[in-house]
Amino acid sequence: MSLVELLENSKVIVSAGTGGVGKTTVSAALGVTLARRGKKVLVLTIDPAKRLIQALGLEGSAYEAIEVQGIEGLGQLKASMIDAKSIFDRFVEKFAPNSEVVERLKDNRLYQQLVTALTGSQEFTSMDRLLSEFESGEYDIIVLDTPPTQNAVDFLKAPQRIVQLFDERITKWFAQGTQKKGHLLSKIISRGTHTALAALEKVTGAEFIGELSDFFEQMSFLQKSVRERSQKVQALLAESHTTFVVVASPDSEKLTEATQFVQSLKDKGFHFRALLLNRAYPEWYQSGEKIEADNEFFKSAHTYYDQQFQKLKKFKDNHGSMSIFSLPESDEPLIGLKDIVKLSKVVEEL
Repeated sequence: MSLVELLENSKVIVSAGTGGVGKTTVSAALGVTLARRGKKVLVLTIDPAKRLIQALGLEGSAYEAIEVQGIEGLGQLKASMIDAKSIFDRFVEKFAPNSEVVERLKDNRLYQQLVTALTGSQEFTSMDRLLSEFESGEYDIIVLDTPPTQNAVDFLKAPQRIVQLFDERITKWFAQGTQKKGHLLSKIISRGTHTALAALEKVTGAEFIGELSDFFEQMSFLQKSVRERSQKVQALLAESHTTFVVVASPDSEKLTEATQFVQSLKDKGFHFRALLLNRAYPEWYQSGEKIEADNEFFKSAHTYYDQQFQKLKKFKDNHGSMSIFSLPESDEPLIGLKDIVKLSKVVEEL
């Protein structure tokens, strides 16, 4: 079965893998491929390279989905960058019980700093944006380019870390007594926690403790919504119409990481569809371009890629139940939309 046949009936495609393997470019190419085949597609991406931002027409767009012009076919492609701060702000505006909570959170300096720095915040906001777009019903397929991580499985665990951070017991511990009048610091410190916070106050000052307690007090109003949204996201990721594509580079270490991640996805009940080995060989090798007999550099390069090809063939043979596809490395840097379209045509032939 071809790659397109594996993916075109999906409603959500999660493009996952470690950083530096070309995941964002592959995600964009998948979006173009599906749009060319008549689908209405949205590609959601975090921190794309500047040239890819320009290619997709996303300059100056922090949140809104922008239609990508110049895509042939009956479908439509939109793309959007995922801005963690914007999404968290919208989350607060949507689920806070009143405008006072919204204002106090947005004015809180810890909120301003932590909302994008917390472990799991990018992943939580990525998935919340995915859920919002899915719930809108506007698209046939949404392609989510997951945040870059050292360990691909981190992005699956991250939203739960956010839930745990804003666990009711923690928010109550920090916010205890703040609703009463009086000096804020004395009110938030119960007898049981006085020693710990007093030590923290000496280092950071009472003002910081006030900001910290106020942050958790306001977040306590959102704790239920954070938990419910995370549960909905997990349910969406586990749906049969949500498919995972793992992108990896062809070197041995990355292949090992990728196969471990694939197994982790399967163990958790997610629907893995394909492993894409990006930049597996140069375009000239795939094309069978003739090499001059006296060109020692190209002869050596060809021998190297012959060996690489055999290694990948052995890898595929050893993982016969896994759908594995290889993508070439472009001879020229991917600069504009035409280059993404060119790659999408390669994807369509896999």
